[in-house]
This record gives sequence, C-alpha cells and structure tokens, in this order.
Amino acid sequence: MKQGTLPSPGFNYNEAQLECEKIGSGLAVIQNQSDHNSLINTVYTSGILLNIPPSSNAYLYTRVWISGKKTDGQWRWYTGEPIPSTWFWAPGENDSVGTACARVVIDVNPFEIRDSSCLGDFITLLCE
Repeated sequence: MKQGTLPSPGFNYNEAQLECEKIGSGLAVIQNQSDHNSLINTVYTSGILLNIPPSSNAYLYTRVWISGKKTDGQWRWYTGEPIPSTWFWAPGENDSVGTACARVVIDVNPFEIRDSSCLGDFITLLCE
C-alpha cells in the first residue's frame, strides 16, 4: 500500500480513486488479515499523522479512504469483489442506505472500517 499525497483540503472518494488510477493502482483493498496488518503498518509509518497541517481541522486528515463502495445494497472493492458484511467493520457501521464509501478513522478505531458519504468527506487516501 502507498499513502496518497496529503492535499488541502483533501479528496472525496471518487477523486481519491482517480488519484490512485493515475499511478496505475486503485484505493487499498483489504482481503485478509495480512492486508489488514499492512494497512495498519502503512498508516503508522506513512507520516499521515505527522503531516497534519497545524492550521487544519485535524479530523479531516485522520480519515483515510480505502476502496470499499456500496451500490445497489452490496459492498464491493474497486476490483468488483464483494466485501463480507462482518469484515473489520466498526460497531454500528455498515448500515448506510444507498451509496456509501469505506474509510478508516485513524484516531478513533484505526483497525476498523467505517461507512461514509462518498462526496461529503475530504480526506487522504491509501492506494494499493
């Protein structure tokens, strides 16, 4: 996994996916425990937490897009593979109605996935 650049103010989900595609990749996919461990390691070694602009709203920069997207009631990675309903979801998450996108919140539960509006949050990204 590679950390995306830390822009100001950041990316929505679709913009983040396009940024990864520019380098021939896609947003990070978590298929197994090894991928999950890689995500955790990348977050802590990438500098995401250290490079938060001092004048920013820090909460915007502690959220990281991964490739999960829900359309037509089904969560899928950008590769088209389904995401199991029990896969690393934070308590109370995976409950969005309609289209939603997946993110990781570093300062709250860095090891769990949360659902979010695909357009509402402007945050950083992790590419595969």
